[in-house]
Amino acid sequence: MKTEKGFTLIEVLIGLMVFSIICLVFIGGLAFSLKATILLDGRTTAAALASGEFEYITSHTYITNAAWGYSLPSGTRHWSGGNAIPTGYTLIVVPAAMDGYPVSTMQKVTVTVTRGTPGSSGYVTYPLTGYWRSP
Repeated sequence: MKTEKGFTLIEVLIGLMVFSIICLVFIGGLAFSLKATILLDGRTTAAALASGEFEYITSHTYITNAAWGYSLPSGTRHWSGGNAIPTGYTLIVVPAAMDGYPVSTMQKVTVTVTRGTPGSSGYVTYPLTGYWRSP
């Protein structure tokens, strides 16, 4: 009977293979989590930008012309970076008259924030529609 202690080469290789498989599964989970985090960060930022822009618009004097033009106003904004939106994001504001309501009383305002290009892995689009009423 042998009194040697230790593992055979086969036992070591099997253990190494099991450890490698566990590591690959763990790394795959980390990659998925990172991708999901980046996507959710983009959606959260887009939602905050759209909501903030809508609140900014509705906090000003009501405009009775449904075809008013809109560009990102100058001045200090609530998000960091002054009056510029974060790099990679596009913000579009579209006012429209509502059926059954005169433009002098209510308008439908849609704020759409996008990031990336359609079909890319980080593409985010966030539309926010609200109503702007005259006081």
